[in-house]
Amino acid sequence: MLVDELHERAQKNGYLFRTVGIKLVRADFTIETREITFQEFSDTKISISSEIGILLNRFAYSDDQPAIRKVGLRLSNLIRSQELHEAKSLQKTIPDYF
Repeated sequence: MLVDELHERAQKNGYLFRTVGIKLVRADFTIETREITFQEFSDTKISISSEIGILLNRFAYSDDQPAIRKVGLRLSNLIRSQELHEAKSLQKTIPDYF
């Protein structure tokens, strides 16, 4: 459900993203974050949901650790899709000069 809401907000506002992150707040209010950054911008829900398990596995879970109080998802390295298309149209390759 969090993935659906996050993806919908990004789509509604026309954002592409490169980074997906998870934030855990433990019962003692310590905060831990993990994130992954893609090489290319994305706007698909599957690119978010496919990384959730990988990111969750990067956290330590044991009886020594305080319980998890809250979980959050985030997208960062954002660009509006229109800005990306404009930037790509300004990029030139070697054949453009001949």
